[in-house]
Amino acid sequence: DFIGAHDPAVGYHETCALFSPMGEFATQALARETAREALALTRPAPQVTPPPVPSRRAFFLGGRA
Repeated sequence: DFIGAHDPAVGYHETCALFSPMGEFATQALARETAREALALTRPAPQVTPPPVPSRRAFFLGGRA
């Protein structure tokens, strides 16, 4: 379940615990690794496409070719 809240710095937001209680993790490192994997699954990196490269003629003519 998500819990709604308001913070002056970020505004309204919702939070949800991935694991509760946290005592089932053997180490802090394992808990961090699990959190990073969960974040990667829920918020994948944006796909960046490079801008189109104009031809040399269009470049030198200011895009009028």
